[in-house]
Amino acid sequence: MRANEFTNENLANMKNPGMGEYHALTPPMENFADGEHPEDKGDSKRYHVPTKGSVTSLRKFAKGHHGRAAQLAHWMANMKSGHKK
Repeated sequence: MRANEFTNENLANMKNPGMGEYHALTPPMENFADGEHPEDKGDSKRYHVPTKGSVTSLRKFAKGHHGRAAQLAHWMANMKSGHKK
């Protein structure tokens, strides 16, 4: 298309192959402006918190670490201690 052919009617009829009914100028659903990406690992994996560990091992881990790692370990220990078997 030439530049003068980009009218509202022509834009509405444009389709992007593989995108279904969306036309080429439809903005993406997610632009990652929040800084989070779906392929990123979760906090527990980033900080190497032992998620399968016992409450005691999580409390020991939290005692030896600081910041977000300790915060996650404390949270997991609290969640596990409240869990009924």
